[in-house]
Amino acid sequence: MIANPRARDYVAISVFWFAISFFWGAMLYVVIQTRVHDITKIEYLRSTIPSPPRLERMVNAIIAQRVSWILGSGALVATLTQLVTGAVSDRFRSRWGRRRPFIVAGTLLTNLGLLLFVYASTFSKLLVAYLLIQLLLNMANGPYQALLPDLIPIEHHGKASGYMGLWQLLGRTIGMVGGALLLNQEHGLIWMVIAFALLLNGLMLITVMLVKEPPQAQAAADRSALAFFSLPLKEYPDFNWVLISRFIINCGLYTILPFLDFFLIYAYHQSEAMAREQLAIIGLVVNLSGLAAVFPAGAAGDRFSKKRIIYFTCTLSVVAGIAFTLSTSPLIAIITTGLFGIGYGAFSAVDWALVCNVLPTREPAKYMGVWGFSDTLPQIVAPFIGGELAAMVTNQFGADIGYRTVIFSSVIWFILGAFFIRYVRERKVNSGDC
Repeated sequence: MIANPRARDYVAISVFWFAISFFWGAMLYVVIQTRVHDITKIEYLRSTIPSPPRLERMVNAIIAQRVSWILGSGALVATLTQLVTGAVSDRFRSRWGRRRPFIVAGTLLTNLGLLLFVYASTFSKLLVAYLLIQLLLNMANGPYQALLPDLIPIEHHGKASGYMGLWQLLGRTIGMVGGALLLNQEHGLIWMVIAFALLLNGLMLITVMLVKEPPQAQAAADRSALAFFSLPLKEYPDFNWVLISRFIINCGLYTILPFLDFFLIYAYHQSEAMAREQLAIIGLVVNLSGLAAVFPAGAAGDRFSKKRIIYFTCTLSVVAGIAFTLSTSPLIAIITTGLFGIGYGAFSAVDWALVCNVLPTREPAKYMGVWGFSDTLPQIVAPFIGGELAAMVTNQFGADIGYRTVIFSSVIWFILGAFFIRYVRERKVNSGDC
């Protein structure tokens, strides 16, 4: 544990989160959608499809379903991987520490998945490559997430969470914008994957070189198989309520992300290239407005109730979601996403701080793996529900109404997330009432 963390310590622990956020910002916003769209069009153009007048609607419905399948199955792999590798790292012994070997091995092996992803020529091959990426990258991500509660004292969790939120927003901003712009260029996918590899490997090395895990962090508490698989969640009700609330809030987020590209294409009747440019602008507005809220919210999280900040974020998300759904032009949509960005930035700033506040101190990586469920499981549930909803409404009323319906459904998730956070009781810390 670092008694008095300095800026160097916060950066060392958190900078790898920029690479991970960049990767998923690009992958979940635009790369998966583009690859699924292009591969599906090629596959169905090569086959004989009856009822030509219904061809466009049918293929669009298939694309929506495939996006939900690939994102959902990938999130399932990520969830299980984080739980297992996090628990294993709690008991792992090495002179390099218990987290860093997993961070290094998982990140380096992810390069293999990236190569397969580039050369996948069918949907089934694309699915296999994506699942492999989820497995390998989350082998690193599960143990990595435990570095913050391992090394940062509870009274500094708000500030540390602010750093994590900062890198997350910057990563998602640059990933989303860069992905949208690069994929419009010749050989854009190849350049995108090169950027993934450089950032993941480079920032991983910075983190593992600068972070020094103390010897006592390598000790194993109980090496029995029963203890390894035991998760006495009933003993930690506040942790459970955080999981439930965060799961629901992230369902709202992942209801929007996978289908935003398609929303722009069909709601505003834009070409794919125009939609990607618009997506880049929206991503920039969301994340820049979010950046303005990160450090004020993080500082407030060390002094005041983190729950109240989350109430604020959900309220802004509901207002922005309704306005975005009803928008009649891309300009109006951009303005409303700025409002959403402020709420998302504040949520990012206190997200880590709240879970660290209620985190069981014994075997933190295993419970951080469970906490990871509240981010990865929504990637299964929300795209599946959203994809099926989009397919059903699109078949009946067209893609415009279909994707507007999906975006509007996110509002329900945000309302429910705010409701369940009320049951969390935060611990008191020395720096103020939380």
